[in-house]
Amino acid sequence: MNKKRGVEVEILAVLEEKIASLIELVKELKVENAKLAEDNSQLLAKVELLETSLTTDVRRIEELSLEKALTKDAVSSLISSITELVETQS
Repeated sequence: MNKKRGVEVEILAVLEEKIASLIELVKELKVENAKLAEDNSQLLAKVELLETSLTTDVRRIEELSLEKALTKDAVSSLISSITELVETQS
């Protein structure tokens, strides 16, 4: 009976060690999870900033493209006018 009790105590000691290890692991995982949540939050903020910047840049490119087309039309019109003036002067 004493031997059986010694085995039971040993089993309980091993179980206690495993539980303590698991508790420590849970604590470490909670710390890691908190850090990852903070990193995720920072990355989301950066993504939002980049999306805003990208939207602004796309709008600016569209404006510049329109301005380029208008400038091209104006230059073409000026060249046509100059060509007509030269032809009428000749």
